[in-house]
Amino acid sequence: MESLEKLQRRARVFWAIVAREMITRYGRNNIGFLWVLLEPLLFSLAIVVLWSLLKAPTNPGMSVAGFALTGYASVLLWRYPTNRCTNALQTNWALLYHKVVQPLDIYAARIFMEVVAATGGCLVLATVLVSTGQMQAPSDPFGVVVAWYLLILFATGIALTVGGLSVRSESFERVWHMLAYLLFPVSGPAFMVEWLPDTAREAVLVLPMVHSVEMLRGAWFGDAVVTHGNPMYLGATSLTLVVIGLALVNQNGRRVEAPA
Repeated sequence: MESLEKLQRRARVFWAIVAREMITRYGRNNIGFLWVLLEPLLFSLAIVVLWSLLKAPTNPGMSVAGFALTGYASVLLWRYPTNRCTNALQTNWALLYHKVVQPLDIYAARIFMEVVAATGGCLVLATVLVSTGQMQAPSDPFGVVVAWYLLILFATGIALTVGGLSVRSESFERVWHMLAYLLFPVSGPAFMVEWLPDTAREAVLVLPMVHSVEMLRGAWFGDAVVTHGNPMYLGATSLTLVVIGLALVNQNGRRVEAPA
């Protein structure tokens, strides 16, 4: 009974922080919380339109719109939560004076919001593209769900890890943003691993997010593509990052000091 009460209390704290984050970020006026979905939706739509106009090369049987959406939606899913978790505790130091609020609550709320946003935006846009014939329906829906779930796990791990490290070093936030820009072109949104020479192929497959994009495209387009995604590698590295991130958050505790 006591455990259930603690769980309910944690849930109330979590949803309160989510509501606070939404109001702080989007305000109460106009469409407010709908921007949670519209922001990634509009970004993904812009990429799809741009790639379609450029008539970017793809495999036979894989539409340009589908290629663009599966690539860039995947990038949004791991980049947005990570960016939102950098400096997250420092900007919410006042909340930590409440004993019921733990650092993990703040990270969890931000990760949850970004995952919902990226997932909802991708789902809406994919539904529109499939219904209008601009993109084929998924060949293996269950495989798509598995790939997306593993990518959420990776996004959670890297967001917690980066968030935890940003507390320990003020300069880490700047380093991460620079690194994120460098990772963007090699993380798989604009190419298939099969298109690369052997040396480059081995190099990019070190990155876990490349495996997620390959898995997603393999499940969506089926026999139309040859993919190199390894779910065991993606799952193992994601769980490792989650463990490291949780350890960092736990060790940081209430180290964040109020600004002078």
